[in-house]
Amino acid sequence: GPDRQITVERLVAAVDCGRVINPSLAEQQVESGLVWGLAQATIDAPEWIAGMPRARSFGGLGIPRISDIPQIMVKIIPSSADPGGLNGLSTTVVAPAVANAIYAGSGTRLRSLPFAVPE
Repeated sequence: GPDRQITVERLVAAVDCGRVINPSLAEQQVESGLVWGLAQATIDAPEWIAGMPRARSFGGLGIPRISDIPQIMVKIIPSSADPGGLNGLSTTVVAPAVANAIYAGSGTRLRSLPFAVPE
């Protein structure tokens, strides 16, 4: 946008994790991982003083609030395979997806976290 802030409006995930025992819980795990991955990609970078990160309040970290969370759609792929688990699965894919979307929209390639659009 004009303020050069990164805004994600929608996150979509299709997940094949084997047989799902509780689909609602599986969706919640994927959603929470997507939100955490987005937070890690867009949070304010730490300030370093003498090789140590400067302490900040929790509110000063820039973690997304509920009103900042984009629309999230999760599709669990039906499978009869053994359950594979969801631990950390969705967190790792958010930053590369956001980086690719920024590149597609602006031509700017961001290669380090947290993302900050260069001036």
